[in-house]
Amino acid sequence: MKYFNMTLDDISDISKIEKDAFPYAAWSESTLRAELESPTKHYIVMRDNNRVIAYAGFEQILDEGHIMTIAVESEQRNKGIGREMLNELINIMRELGLNAATLEVKHDNYPAIALYQKCGFLLAGTRPNYYAKGVHALIFWLYF
Repeated sequence: MKYFNMTLDDISDISKIEKDAFPYAAWSESTLRAELESPTKHYIVMRDNNRVIAYAGFEQILDEGHIMTIAVESEQRNKGIGREMLNELINIMRELGLNAATLEVKHDNYPAIALYQKCGFLLAGTRPNYYAKGVHALIFWLYF
């Protein structure tokens, strides 16, 4: 499938995916707009019949990319789309001359953890209570 730069026209579709994927902490449409408008952030979408089915993005901080989010529409999960999105983010980071990627993931999000490890990310630490009290984040890094 093909990737496109995220646009303001994608916000409505992305908001639906966001609410389904992250019901405990979904970003609002205004937050999504702000993310898109930030000059240090890079977001992509994957479309099927002009409808967004996945999106992902990162923030460039000096020579590193901090992956902010990767989400796939529920009907499209378990088809390798998340991995494709992650690989495309890494390709963009390399094209920009970045040296590493980092991300946080909920400590019990086993499918995402497995994906990151398969893609070469290494566990570097934990952020206690990052998502909520008792809900920790695992920190992963990938060096290029």
